[in-house]
Amino acid sequence: MTEQELQQLRRERWRLDGKPIRTIEQARAFLDEVGFCLMYPKRPALLVPTFIGAFVGSEDRLPGWQHAFKDPRAAEATELMVRLLRERTAFEANLFKPYQDRYDRALRQAGFSVTG
Repeated sequence: MTEQELQQLRRERWRLDGKPIRTIEQARAFLDEVGFCLMYPKRPALLVPTFIGAFVGSEDRLPGWQHAFKDPRAAEATELMVRLLRERTAFEANLFKPYQDRYDRALRQAGFSVTG
């Protein structure tokens, strides 16, 4: 598999190819497919799927958690995520600070790329 094919496959699986998730069924299928995702992109970038990216259908101009409050897309994505949490299809975890090194190591062991 070439680098370009890998990037295209990621875009498709992570729903960054212009096919956003809008229904609870699509959201469940996305989580089943990727297994793990962040709600918002992390800076510096982590090579991990994000729920907001899948909801928007793109990785362009996604809000980080610091700016999500003023982005209407984030409010809609959060509503959908809350439904997943309530039905226990998804679970929350704060994977960053103060245990950053441990979580970076765990992500790497799970096959995710951690940069930055």
